[in-house]
Amino acid sequence: MAKVVELLNLTEPFNVFFDKSLKILSFGPAMRKVIGGNQEGKEFNDLFSIKRPITNKEASFDWIQKSLSLVFILELNTNIELCFKGEFKVYEDKLLFVGSPYINDIAQLKNYGLTISDFPVSDSIIDILLLNDMEKQTSKEMKELITELIGVNSALSLTRLELIKANQALNQQYEREKQSYKSLDETFKDFTFSVSHDLKAPVRQVSMFVEIFMDRLKQLSVEDDKLTKFANFISLNSTRALNMIDGLYSLTKSTGKKIELTTIEIVPFLEEIIASQNPDDKYNFKIGHDSQTAAIKSDKVLLDIIMSNLISNAIKYSKNLDNPKVSINVSQKEDCGLIIITDNGVGFNMSHGNQLFKMFSRLHGEDSFDGLGIGLMNVKMALDKLQGTIEFESSVNNGTTFTIKLPFHSNYTVSHQQELVNF
Repeated sequence: MAKVVELLNLTEPFNVFFDKSLKILSFGPAMRKVIGGNQEGKEFNDLFSIKRPITNKEASFDWIQKSLSLVFILELNTNIELCFKGEFKVYEDKLLFVGSPYINDIAQLKNYGLTISDFPVSDSIIDILLLNDMEKQTSKEMKELITELIGVNSALSLTRLELIKANQALNQQYEREKQSYKSLDETFKDFTFSVSHDLKAPVRQVSMFVEIFMDRLKQLSVEDDKLTKFANFISLNSTRALNMIDGLYSLTKSTGKKIELTTIEIVPFLEEIIASQNPDDKYNFKIGHDSQTAAIKSDKVLLDIIMSNLISNAIKYSKNLDNPKVSINVSQKEDCGLIIITDNGVGFNMSHGNQLFKMFSRLHGEDSFDGLGIGLMNVKMALDKLQGTIEFESSVNNGTTFTIKLPFHSNYTVSHQQELVNF
C-alpha cells in the first residue's frame, strides 16, 4: 500500500484515500497543501460536497462504487472556495479520488499555496493555465513584440521577392553563358578540325619536298654535307611539327568529351594498352588487383588516355635498363579507387615536379628520350574530367610511381578473385 501511495503522489498529487465508512485515510501532497492541517480521520462530508453528478447528494461507499464510470466534481466545505474535477476508483477495500482543481490562471495558484510543480506533467490543466496566462500577457511588451514580428515578416517577404528576382536574373545569365559556351565549343571544334587537317597539309608538303630533294641529290650523285644536314634538319622538324599537331588534337578528346561510365575488366583492358605499346620482350609487366577491383566502373576513353600515357612513359624511361620493370596495381581505399603505376626507370628530381603537367614541358632532353611534353597534360585533363587526382614520387635513377585516385562515381563494382598477371 505504501508503494502505491508513493507512486500516486507522483502521478496524481491531488488524491484522497477513503475507507468503507468514507473516513479520510490519506491525502496527496498537492491536496494537503490546499486543505492544510492534519485532516486524516475526518469524514468525507466534513470536507467535501458532491456537485456532480447529483447536487447535494449524500455520499456513500456503495453509491460511489456504482458510479465509478461518472465524472465527479467535489467542492470543499472549508473556507476555501475550490472545486476538484476527477473520478473515483476502488483499490482493494478502499476508495480513491484522483483529479485536478478548477483554477483559471497561474496567478490564482498563489491563493491556494500551489505552484506549477505541484501538478503532474501529464495534467492538461497545466496547458490550460499556461495558455490562459499567455492570453493575459497582452501588455505593451507583447504588442511591441507582435509589431516587431510583423515587421520582420514583411522584411522577409521583401527579401524573398528579391531572392526570386536574383534567381531569375542568374537563370537568365546562365542561359546566356550556356549559349555562349555552346558557340565557343563549336568554334573550338572547328579550330581543332582545322589544326588536325588543314595545318597538317602544308607541313606534309614540306616533308614530302624534302624527301624529293634528298632523292634528287642522290640521283645527281651530289655529296654536300651541309645540304644533307639542312635537309635532315627540315625533315626532323617537319615530323616533330606533325606529332605536335596530333598531340594538340588529342587534348580535345579529354576536354570536349562527355562522361560515359561503363564496367571495364581491368586485366584485359591493361593488357590491350600494353600490347599497343609494342614493348620489347625484356620488359617485366605485372598487373595486380584486390578482390573488389577485377573490374572498375569509369569512362573507357578517358581511362585509356590516362593509362596509355602513363604506361608509355614507364616503358620509355626504363628502356635503357637490362631488366626494366613496370607494375600496375588497382585497389579500393576508403572513399576512392586507387591505380598505382611504378617503374624502375631513370626517374627525375622532385624539385622539378611542378613542371610535370605543363604543355610541352620536358624533364629529359630530346636526345635521350623522344616526346612532345603533352602526354602528362593529357593525363591531368582526363583526370579532371573524372574528378580524380594524381600524385607522384620519383628520384633520379630510382624510378617513378604515379598514384591515381578516382572517386566512387567511377569506382569499382564487379568483384572477382584476386590474381596477378605476368607478361
